[in-house]
Amino acid sequence: MTGQRQAAEWREQPADLKKVSRAEEQLFDNVMRNNPLAGVHKEFDQVKKFEPKGLDALTPNWADRHLPRVTIEENGQKFTPSEAKVERMEPLATNASNLEAKKYELNLKHSVHGTRAADAVVLLPKNFDATKPINLVIYNHGWRDSASSSFRNANLQEQMKAAPPNTVLIVPEWQVNPGAQKASGNQQGAYASKDFATKMVQDAFDKIPELKGKTLADVRHVGLISHSAGFIPTKSQLAANPELSKKVNSVTLLDSLYDTHGFNGWIKSNIADLATGQKKFQNIFGSSTHGQSMEQAKFVARELAAHKGERRSDKPGVLFKPTSEGHMEIPKKYVRSVMEAASR
Repeated sequence: MTGQRQAAEWREQPADLKKVSRAEEQLFDNVMRNNPLAGVHKEFDQVKKFEPKGLDALTPNWADRHLPRVTIEENGQKFTPSEAKVERMEPLATNASNLEAKKYELNLKHSVHGTRAADAVVLLPKNFDATKPINLVIYNHGWRDSASSSFRNANLQEQMKAAPPNTVLIVPEWQVNPGAQKASGNQQGAYASKDFATKMVQDAFDKIPELKGKTLADVRHVGLISHSAGFIPTKSQLAANPELSKKVNSVTLLDSLYDTHGFNGWIKSNIADLATGQKKFQNIFGSSTHGQSMEQAKFVARELAAHKGERRSDKPGVLFKPTSEGHMEIPKKYVRSVMEAASR
């Protein structure tokens, strides 16, 4: 019986939380216990055990009821993504320690939608030093969010304070219809085309005074973070943008593995660096992507077991973390943890 089938049967049991918790831990142990690399671990000591909040939390429309509405509220005013203000720069807080942090909402030459919504939100950290290499983080939002609303909903401005020095955050608008939800059809439009994501990054650099004149050559590392349907543009960034992809040293999925095999190619081609901790793959998952994530955990364990090169257990490059947090709560909590890990 496969791990995915086991997970499905377990999820259909009555909501006895103690029983569910033990079953989940046993299933995860069965998947990971034979893996020879200690860097692959479950980290149950740092999170609550996976405990769905009743059978209602596992119904097909559960995620819909917990996703934000398309209407965005800012400074007491409500508007749709097409009415969003762009080309804006603002400090992130009023206290003196954060006055140097700046947020830009930009219209870009390379745009996938025809509205006035921002094509990208960019966060420039305080004490940014243009003479030093840039650490670039790209956060890919999910359905019913836009670049602007996801920046607020996930509280990214606060969580990015834990990032390594000189880390620039870009939240690109990858949807043809920002803020919409559609499970079929080409929602990326031109974003899926070759080098489009790379060109959007360059557009953003060109528009921001502190980054003007910079290119990907000035970027040391790129970290990709995907929430929910953000797995779609994340795959495009890796597959259709070779210049950008070769800089990627970490991929993080936040309840986002809706394509079970979607990242297997990147994992397999980078298994040597994952084994030594030079690169990172992190999957933090709740009930929405539980079955897919368990299948992926088995795939990664097999790849690491087959790897014949150097391994380091003191510098883990792979993390699978189950969490009982709600689908939309996961990015609010774990982006900070991802940034703290990158700082170590």
